[in-house]
Amino acid sequence: MKIVDEDYFLKSIVSDIGNDVASDSIYDYLEKVLNLNISYSSKSITFEPFDEQAYQLFGDVSVAYSATVRSIVYLENTMPFQYNISKHLANEFKFNDFSRRRIK
Repeated sequence: MKIVDEDYFLKSIVSDIGNDVASDSIYDYLEKVLNLNISYSSKSITFEPFDEQAYQLFGDVSVAYSATVRSIVYLENTMPFQYNISKHLANEFKFNDFSRRRIK
C-alpha cells in the first residue's frame, strides 16, 4: 500500500455514504446526487514518523515516514463539510502546484 485516505464528512450535510458510492466516486455523488456546490479547500503537508497504525497499514518500509496531507473542504457558502487525512509513503510523495493570478 502506498496511500491511505481517511475522510470525515459533516453528518448534517452528508448523512450516509454507502460502500457502492465510496468504491466509485464520492464527489460525483456529492455534486450530482446531493447537489452540493463544492468550492475550495485548504491543505497542510507535514512529514511524520510512522506510528503503530502506519506500520500495520504500510508494512516494513525503508523510510518510516509519511507525507501527511490534511485538508478541509468547503462549500460555496464557506461552510466546511469534509476533513481528509491522506498519508503517503514519504519516499514516493510528490507535490505539484499550479497557481494563477488575476491582474486587474
